[in-house]
Amino acid sequence: MSNLETQSGFHLKWAISRRLKRLKRVTKLITSLKSKPYKERLMQLKLRTFKFRCMRGDMIKVFQLTHNIQGSPIKKQSPRKNAVFQP
Repeated sequence: MSNLETQSGFHLKWAISRRLKRLKRVTKLITSLKSKPYKERLMQLKLRTFKFRCMRGDMIKVFQLTHNIQGSPIKKQSPRKNAVFQP
């Protein structure tokens, strides 16, 4: 299951819509593609749709689970000793 599928109801829809909006906004940053429809921008940039990328991630996760492969561990970074935090 993807991270999105482990969430429930409202939170799932909210997370999906937020990610999709972000992807659409990022593709509009290229000025020559700004006026084109979303699907056309994806084709020009040779990107896959959000739905395809979610399905691909799920398939990779299933493969890892069925073959007892651990995903690459995320290294937790410890805070710098002399870090100054400003509000």
